[in-house]
Amino acid sequence: MLKLLTFICGFLLITACSPSEHVRGTVIDIKQVQKIVPHVTTLTDVHSLLGPPSSITLFGKKAWMYIGEETTTVSFFDPVVEDRKTLIITFNDDSTVESYKFKEFHHGHEIEPDKNTTQTYGNDPSLLSELFGNIGKYDPPGRGGKK
Repeated sequence: MLKLLTFICGFLLITACSPSEHVRGTVIDIKQVQKIVPHVTTLTDVHSLLGPPSSITLFGKKAWMYIGEETTTVSFFDPVVEDRKTLIITFNDDSTVESYKFKEFHHGHEIEPDKNTTQTYGNDPSLLSELFGNIGKYDPPGRGGKK
C-alpha cells in the first residue's frame, strides 16, 4: 500500500510540473504563404488560403496582418514566448497583393505601461456598503413595483 501511495504521489508531482504549450492567434502555414504571388493573388484568394486576418489596417495602405504566438507554461510560472510570427500582406488599389513580409519575435519590444493614474470622483465604497447597500432599495417580491 505504501508503494502505491508513493507511486501516486510521485506521478502527481511529475505531471504537475510538466510544461503546457499554447498557441494563440493564427498559425501561419508557410506552404500556403508561398502560394501568394504579388500583383496576381487577390484579397479573396488570400482569405481562401489563410483565412480571416487577425487585424486589418484602418489608415494608409490596406494591409492584413496574421499574428500568431506559441508559448510554454510550466506550473504556475509566467508563460515563456517560444515563437511569435506576424505576416503583413499589403494590397494595391485593385485588391491584389502588393507585397508580404514576416516579422519575427526579435522585431518586437517590451513596453512599460504608464504608472500614472487619473483621479476619479465619486464614491469609494467599503466592503460593508457593497454587501449591504442594496437592502431596502428594491420592492419585495410580489409587489410588482406598485407603491
